Amino acid sequence: MTNRTKNVLLTGRVAAAFVIVGALAQIMPLLACTTPVYRYATYRWMREPYGLFYLYDKEIPEGVKKFHEELDELSQTDPEWTNLEVIEVDVSKDTELRSLPPNIRKEWKEKNPPTPTYLLISPMWGWVYQGDITKEDIPGLVASPKNKELIKAMDGKTTGVLVLLTNKDEKATDKAEQEAKKLVDAISSGKLRLGEEAYLPEPKDGEEVPPPSHTFKLMKVDRFDEQEKWFVKTLLAIEPDLPTLKHPMLFPVYGRGRALPPYVGRGITYDNLIDVGFWLTGPCSCTVKDQNPGVDLLTQHDWEKVSETMADHFGAEEGNEQDIADLFPQLIVPQEKKDESERPEEDAPATSTPEEQPKESSDQ
Repeated sequence: MTNRTKNVLLTGRVAAAFVIVGALAQIMPLLACTTPVYRYATYRWMREPYGLFYLYDKEIPEGVKKFHEELDELSQTDPEWTNLEVIEVDVSKDTELRSLPPNIRKEWKEKNPPTPTYLLISPMWGWVYQGDITKEDIPGLVASPKNKELIKAMDGKTTGVLVLLTNKDEKATDKAEQEAKKLVDAISSGKLRLGEEAYLPEPKDGEEVPPPSHTFKLMKVDRFDEQEKWFVKTLLAIEPDLPTLKHPMLFPVYGRGRALPPYVGRGITYDNLIDVGFWLTGPCSCTVKDQNPGVDLLTQHDWEKVSETMADHFGAEEGNEQDIADLFPQLIVPQEKKDESERPEEDAPATSTPEEQPKESSDQ
């Protein structure tokens, strides 16, 4: 596999979004949303759940049932609910494992692990983990120190967070960090102007330059930190080949904790990272969440509060999506509901209808 370069943002499911937009080209000029991608994602894109499958044979022990009830409470706690869904599968009844997504079912049959066991998969059917999970694992799973740091950085005023996953090659990691810092500093200083600000005329001599409205933050995650093992696993599950790669990786994160496929190794350059900055701050040309790249990370947070903070800071700017909804309601992703019972049926977890869910494409 080659190093990821700037075209990583224009592959797979993003291309599908452009097909939809092209089909609507005659009407979209009047209805187009000018809200930047990262802000629209924060306002409107609901998180999708991770599926925590418990595969067992005939009976579930009482202690496990109680544990599952506690996990269910995490996904329903208002307002800081967790995007995690427990799914119990009796393998004596579901002998063909139709409850699992097709790619996961295939991998499961190849590995043939013993039951009872847990299987954690991402919203886009990435194999995250298989094995035992206990109550002691949950804090690290949903709220590790770096997970909390990421959430704190995404405060409603930040464009995105660049999450650098280290490797054993310190020189390669340092080089990647320097390139990422170069981008962060260029944006914060106004040397690199993004979004609509890129088209403003250069200031005249002596003219005061307003501070940039777009900002990025950088955080580093030690791949071998035991406290971060679950956070690392969820990052590496974004694409199927990532666990086999030993290079440093840089994951841009935006919206409600949505991570883009990473830049890898020598692909982590200032010039390449500029593109992700312009993409996130460009107009949201398509309101279909699933046609945009990335995977929601597992978080326990009140993202509605972040959305409100962003609206207060930038102005409530969802754009003309209500007009589009009148014509094409299937294109709109509804706002995140704090009460699980209020969620629309069309936003049911991907794990509930695995046969119909499109599979995340990977950059090989």
